[in-house]
Amino acid sequence: MKSIEAGGNTFRFAEMNIRHTGNPEKTISMVRRAVRMGYDTVVINIDIGDIVPEEHIEDHLSPPSAEESVKPPPKKKQRKREDKRPREQQLPNPYLVDESLLDLTDLGKQGKRFRQFSRVTFTLNDASVIHNVFNNPRLRQFDLVAVQPADVNILNTITRKTDAVDIITMNPETHVSWLHKPKFLEMIRVEGVGFEITYASALFPANRRSCLHSGRLLIRQLRGRGIVLSSGASSMCELRAPVDVMNMAMLWGVSGSDARQLISGKLVFDGDNHGRI
Repeated sequence: MKSIEAGGNTFRFAEMNIRHTGNPEKTISMVRRAVRMGYDTVVINIDIGDIVPEEHIEDHLSPPSAEESVKPPPKKKQRKREDKRPREQQLPNPYLVDESLLDLTDLGKQGKRFRQFSRVTFTLNDASVIHNVFNNPRLRQFDLVAVQPADVNILNTITRKTDAVDIITMNPETHVSWLHKPKFLEMIRVEGVGFEITYASALFPANRRSCLHSGRLLIRQLRGRGIVLSSGASSMCELRAPVDVMNMAMLWGVSGSDARQLISGKLVFDGDNHGRI
């Protein structure tokens, strides 16, 4: 990730995870809403999902029929401009919105300056790709790098790669095995890496129970330290105002000034985070 110049006035409220899914109009609408709600800092996240070794990518596209599985696979003709690099080396470019399309009048009246940062998030299921992805020059173009470890082994590997990671995130809708490894969590936290809880999934009844359970467990294991609370929103209806998010934090057992810290951006955007930001 690249170095962020964050001098001057401090962040008041930071929305750390507005997901850009390829639709610029949708993304800027979410950013506009976040600004109207009172956020002076937004992070636009591109989630590229699971990074797997090149030889496994085609296995996830479509299963072969019974007839095709008997026949030897035909030789493929190489396309002229086909990208033959492994998938872990095919990272997107960072995405930021055009600030001239935003109404920043209210922030200016409050003496605050709007700031936006880029972020990439990926899921790691295979340790064999870690070297390639963390040594990809394009990764350094992003302001923030977030990783979703698939299991305890991946998390253990990340304890030795904390200089390349800013945020550890999770899928709160599923069982997260590494939440039961407080030793690894603490090893990563003391190196300045934040752990993320996203609340968008908790807005829906079907996912609420598992989201609250995962978040409470993470907070308990880290004793409330080193945690950021963000939306993970991919649509405007999943965004909530800072005050609403602080009230929502009580569902995870956090309240008062502690809840404010979760959305201040201070954990990630301070000078102690590896000296990078």
